[in-house]
Amino acid sequence: MQNILNNDEVKNIIEKNEGYYSVMELNDVLYLNNKLYTKIECLQNLHNLKTLYLNNNALEKIDGLDCCINLIALYLNCNQIKKIENLNNLRRLRILNLEDNNIFLGCVEAFFEGGTLKEQEEMQKIEKQKKLQHRNSIECIILIKNIILKNI
Repeated sequence: MQNILNNDEVKNIIEKNEGYYSVMELNDVLYLNNKLYTKIECLQNLHNLKTLYLNNNALEKIDGLDCCINLIALYLNCNQIKKIENLNNLRRLRILNLEDNNIFLGCVEAFFEGGTLKEQEEMQKIEKQKKLQHRNSIECIILIKNIILKNI
């Protein structure tokens, strides 16, 4: 079952929490961590949002943040994200925390150096290295098996 973060969900959270302004557009920080969200749908009316905490959810993809154009800090650590994507509209973004996701540090560095194309190239290199390591491991197992069989 999907737990989707959308405008209605944000509105409900804001209404229930006294720490937020009742007018959605006035909030510059949102704490939406630890809610088990699996997907983000287009978050609108958050033009003044500068910091967004979405850590410790179950997000697999970065999406739905195009309207958050003033976002400076985005905390997506401890999710299930595999790829850096859909951040092109977030031109003011300075802090992006992707720790404890399925993203490799080399991919993050490549993204900040040259965008999604560089990140994809780095991911392809990593996948190639993984396949080579896997093949080498299988060859070693076969070699060990043959040695054991010869000694029986």
